[in-house]
Amino acid sequence: MAVLHFYELPEKLQLDTNRLCRFVAMVEAGYNECIYHNGLHAADVTHALHCLLDCQDTWKNFSPEELFACILAAGIHDMGHPGMICFA
Repeated sequence: MAVLHFYELPEKLQLDTNRLCRFVAMVEAGYNECIYHNGLHAADVTHALHCLLDCQDTWKNFSPEELFACILAAGIHDMGHPGMICFA
């Protein structure tokens, strides 16, 4: 949630913050307790994205909708991952 507020996305996109909090809690609950593809990894990826966006104000090149989509994707990219890796 802090990353979304950093970019003022709830305000810019007129998002209901209570509903957004419930959604974020649902995403967090959707991560399995596995060694790597877990909620901590999602937080790490989201933070790394934030660092890249904040570096030299890169985020200013994106619309609020694009920023929201990027942050959402970072947060949910491994949601429900079973924790097994298949090397083909």
